[in-house]
Amino acid sequence: MIERDITTIVNSAENQRVQGNFVKAITLAREHSQINTTEISELTWKQLTSFMQLWRILTVSLMSLANGKWNGNEAAKLLLEARDVFRTYYNHLCVKLAASEMKTAPAETEYQILEILAEMYRDQGNWWQRWARLTGIARYLEKAIDCYDKAAQAAIEGSSAWGVATMEREIAKRQRGEKIDWNAFSCAYRKVVELAPQTGGWDRKAAVSWWYLREAILAGRLEGIKEGFNNLLSACQEGKTSWIKYPLKELIQLVFSKVRENTYTGYEDPDLAALTTRT
Repeated sequence: MIERDITTIVNSAENQRVQGNFVKAITLAREHSQINTTEISELTWKQLTSFMQLWRILTVSLMSLANGKWNGNEAAKLLLEARDVFRTYYNHLCVKLAASEMKTAPAETEYQILEILAEMYRDQGNWWQRWARLTGIARYLEKAIDCYDKAAQAAIEGSSAWGVATMEREIAKRQRGEKIDWNAFSCAYRKVVELAPQTGGWDRKAAVSWWYLREAILAGRLEGIKEGFNNLLSACQEGKTSWIKYPLKELIQLVFSKVRENTYTGYEDPDLAALTTRT
């Protein structure tokens, strides 16, 4: 596939994902992201980057679609397809080696590649969090925390991806029953907000502000509640949307999550046989 064609496909699939057309995004990415693993080493740097983007679009869209499923087994099927993409491509030796070598790339390309690597680790952390919720098995959060740690290490310190990964790690720690490192959480949050005009836009600022507000409420931090709410209002005004959709969306997802967990009967998978015992 020539580079111009795959770039067009990446843009089209990403547009579908952003618009919430997850089935269309999955169909496009699924069709065009397939490549014989023996051919990965023959890809140019630009081709490999494009395939990385397609794999990300596919896995993120699969996880988003799973979030909208009431039936736990249907959600599990989508999540396991995403896991297979991780196994086949994200964790392929040539992909990992290439990503590692790209760390020494010239300055004008280093940021982009490091961020792709960090985002791929974040994808896997998101996956483990979703799998922990679906199965009700808290120990899978340890794997999520490990992925977020790797994402923060892979990203440029102080970048938006670094900040988001750090926040996600601390949230996963809290879900695991550990105490949030509030200083690390706050520092990461403020960096994401600061960089939002250049990276992520108003919607990323709004999303992380809702996280910050929620965690501040849970921790009983009045100043954090004020800061998070003010930034959430500011971001939503910029995006011409209502701030209420963020807590409402979380409430709806909580209901979906409970129904999925109650209807999950242990989707057949030989590597996940231990899921019959909950801890």
